Formats: sequence, structure tokens, C-alpha cells
Amino acid sequence: MLAPRDQLTRWNQLLQQPGNPAPLDGKAIAAELDDARGQHRNWIVACVKAVAAIDQGAHLPTAPTLPDWPKERRPAAQGAHAANDVWQAYLAYRLGHEDAEDWLKTMICSLAPMALVFTAEDNPEPWWQNEMVILHALHSFALRYDVPAVVSRTLACADYHLREIQPDHATNEPWAVHAYASHVDGNITAETLLHAGFIQHGGVLGPIARAICTDAASSLAAYLKA
Repeated sequence: MLAPRDQLTRWNQLLQQPGNPAPLDGKAIAAELDDARGQHRNWIVACVKAVAAIDQGAHLPTAPTLPDWPKERRPAAQGAHAANDVWQAYLAYRLGHEDAEDWLKTMICSLAPMALVFTAEDNPEPWWQNEMVILHALHSFALRYDVPAVVSRTLACADYHLREIQPDHATNEPWAVHAYASHVDGNITAETLLHAGFIQHGGVLGPIARAICTDAASSLAAYLKA
């Protein structure tokens, strides 16, 4: 299910063009992280800005920490909590926490193929959005880690998204765009998400979407260079 190399290269280039935000200040991002702890949406936004700042070569004066160890898949109703934890672990990995790699591998191994447990009582759209936010961080890690068994599990999750959910109904931000772009059948979904990001801000990407694209492009670049 992995897309051919020319498709990965094309998407690396596409995401680099809109995903090149103004230089991010490491101290400002660290302060934003401190202020956002416990606020799921704000925390995840701060994390994606932080990894984009790392990609720009900024120094973040903050200590990497891990959430509690993932034990089992959480219900969809707790999706925001799960997304919060995954992004905390991914940021810790990017900051060099020695146990973050095992945390993320454990989370990826729990995919079945989705990250959350959905029931008929759950609202599908927030479930879809949380799944996409989680998949984004997990696939970024998988591309950087570059072990076929790990990449195949995040691609299997992306495959489920492509077949069973409607990513463009869940968000106007390009979460997990590189996961869909990495799938042999994911071009249209990835293009739809990127286009929606442009439309949302009148033909340009907003700062959050740019940071998302920065991480997606750098993760694809890391995989292509391996």
C-alpha cells in the first residue's frame, strides 16, 4: 500500500511550498506549550508548532516529558485525551526523550487499524478528526523511524480512513495529509485536504496548517533520505 517513490517525492515538494512559515521563536513556542498544558486543542496546536520550529533548527528550552504509557485503545469519547498524549509523545521523541520511541511504537502496535474505539452512540465527525490528528503524529514517527512493519501499520490505518471515513468532512486543516499521500490510493484525499486548507484562509494556508505541512514535509523528507 506504500505509494511509489515518485508520489512521495511529489508530495514532499508540494508540502514544502505552503509549509514554509516565518521563523518560529523557540522561547515563544516553549511558553505557548507551558500555557497550553491540559487544553487539548491548544496543546496539540502548540506541539505541531514546536515540531515545526525544530524542523527550522530552533532550540526549544523545554524538557521532553512522556504521558502515561499507552495500555489499550481508548473510546472515541476520549479521543481528545488520546490525541493530546500522542502529540506529547511525538514532541518528546523530536526533543530526544530516550523512551519516546518505545511509547510511539507501542501505540502504533495497538492500532486495529484505528486508534480509537467507536460505537453507534459516538458523533462520527469529532471521532474522525481525532483519528486524523493521532494518525498524523504516528505516521510522522513511522516515516522517521523507517521500519517497514511500523510504516505498514500506520498505512493500514490510513487505508481504513480512505475507505471508511470522510476526512474532508472532519476538518479544514491538513492533518495526516502525508499519511494519505504515502498511500498508493491516497492522492485525491491528500489533495482535497490541502485544497481545503487554502480555501479556509482565502487562498493561503493559515499558521496552523503551515506548521502541519512543515512536519509532514520534513517527515517525508526524512523517509526519502533514509
